[in-house]
Amino acid sequence: MSKLYFIVILLTLAIPAFANNFEEETDDPASYTIDINDFWCRDPYIFVDEATKSYYLHINEAPYFGCYKSKNLVKWKKVGYSFTRPSNFWGTKDFWAPDAFYFEGSYYVFATFSSDSQKRGVSVFKSNNAEGPFTPVVNASLTRSDWNCLDGTLYIDQFEDPWMIFCHEWIDTRDGEIHAARMSYDLSSLESATLLFKASSASYAGNDKVTDAPFIYEPEKGVMFCLWSTFNKSNQYVIGVAKSSNGTLFGTWTQQEPLNDDNGGHAMIFEGFDGVLRISYHAPNTDPHLTIKRIAYRNGSLRLVAGDISDNSSTGIGNIHPETTAVVFRNNQLQFSSDSEMCVQAYDLQGRLITKGQIGQDDNRLSVKTNSPLVIVKTTDNHGNTHSSKLIKSN
Repeated sequence: MSKLYFIVILLTLAIPAFANNFEEETDDPASYTIDINDFWCRDPYIFVDEATKSYYLHINEAPYFGCYKSKNLVKWKKVGYSFTRPSNFWGTKDFWAPDAFYFEGSYYVFATFSSDSQKRGVSVFKSNNAEGPFTPVVNASLTRSDWNCLDGTLYIDQFEDPWMIFCHEWIDTRDGEIHAARMSYDLSSLESATLLFKASSASYAGNDKVTDAPFIYEPEKGVMFCLWSTFNKSNQYVIGVAKSSNGTLFGTWTQQEPLNDDNGGHAMIFEGFDGVLRISYHAPNTDPHLTIKRIAYRNGSLRLVAGDISDNSSTGIGNIHPETTAVVFRNNQLQFSSDSEMCVQAYDLQGRLITKGQIGQDDNRLSVKTNSPLVIVKTTDNHGNTHSSKLIKSN
């Protein structure tokens, strides 16, 4: 058998095998009838479910959590209720900010409740399915009973220890606080909380020193951001960005300028199935709708970037667009360059990730060594074609 013929066979076998790694479950696209522009919701936390290759949102629809699903982040459908309040459940009000996570083989939701007799606090729910039903881990708030607390979220540290990051509400303190408390491994209890920072540490914070929606993001080892939300001096809701001095929860937190100017907030960051980094939040705060944008980590800071927010990675295999990306694969060195914002990923023939990263106007090169003689390169660009793939042979 000639070498050329052998390579052709490899290419023929590899493309279907690679495509199957991203194969979608059978799901009628026509059933996704809610367009992102018409999706009214507050506090949107997008859960990326690897098991179903789907995006999920759990929404406050008291006394329920509505559960919504999408394949491309643009079209959504309601799949039911992921939580229905039991008659004996302690929380009777709020049902705020249900954030979803996967931890130690189970799905969890953190959400905020209160009642006529108990202060606002955070409860944790568990399920074996991303769509629920979720049941309380314990029938109680995990945060302190003498504090009004809200917007608890899960953070896993470098030792795989779980932490709850939450807000001690400004109505108690007059200067809202963000705290961290280590959790038990079954997520049923908290240790003593440690103060990370206060709203007044941001020079732009308004008269009401609100702290909402903490979210920890680590773009690389030794770098840690905390997104949070507050009202600025013009009474506009904004997404704050705090950066830790030592890349841990317990560094000194320095406030950077807000990310947005559209009166929106309660944000989180996620990486899509196409490898693109995005941020979700609601905007405007006076008429909250699901808002998703691209975000990039550049030169030590986070910034919003332009581009199509949809994830079209399920649409199949196409061609890399030469006007946006150049790829060189020589002597086992794979190099990408681009003059546009671009997410690139490279896989070997077994579908194992070799590298991924974002390149663009600020950092327009990415390179990596690999022993694979053939690689599959995927790109996501800002030119309407957000997913493409190509097999490349080393020269």
